[in-house]
Amino acid sequence: MPVVAPHASHLIVETWITTGKCGESETRVTEDVARTTERPVDTESEIMKLLRRAKELGVAPHVLDIACDEYKKLTGADGGVDYDRLLTVTNQHLSRAIQQGLLLKRTPGRPLVVIYGGALHNDLYPDATLARYTFGRAIHAITRGMYREIDLYVPEMVDATPALKKEPWYDAWRRAGGGGSDVLIERGPRSTVIVFKRQ
Repeated sequence: MPVVAPHASHLIVETWITTGKCGESETRVTEDVARTTERPVDTESEIMKLLRRAKELGVAPHVLDIACDEYKKLTGADGGVDYDRLLTVTNQHLSRAIQQGLLLKRTPGRPLVVIYGGALHNDLYPDATLARYTFGRAIHAITRGMYREIDLYVPEMVDATPALKKEPWYDAWRRAGGGGSDVLIERGPRSTVIVFKRQ
């Protein structure tokens, strides 16, 4: 944030804050997502720290707002979460938040609207099977080519994720030392992968 903040007016984070006001459907969806994604408990505090730090640095933080009726729609016939619908709803909310963010007043000299989340929805060159869950191309068009996709990874995640090992940039990263230093890979026009040094 300290590097990006002097250039940014708004930060949109791919998360929503549970309120407890939406009853059983909210509880069921929240618990199922936490169990399925195996999101570490400290991730939530890291996200809160990011939101707080952004505000301290003069960047207005924004999160997604999931309505109670949407929680009900996210529950599948078997009582579990419908992940196809979850990805679709998340992408819709992100797209809407970004478009609203682009219309918000910005601090002079701080033109950026930064979006922080997983490395799926932001794709400029998505896999055909995942394209419907992505906002990258639409936002790129709306901003007339000013959009930039940057995917951030740690080597420990790359090593443990078979899908990442199949990415076209994986071999380039291995040739560059595979975690011995920070590696920046230009995947395509306005699309960059950064894999940080192994910790």
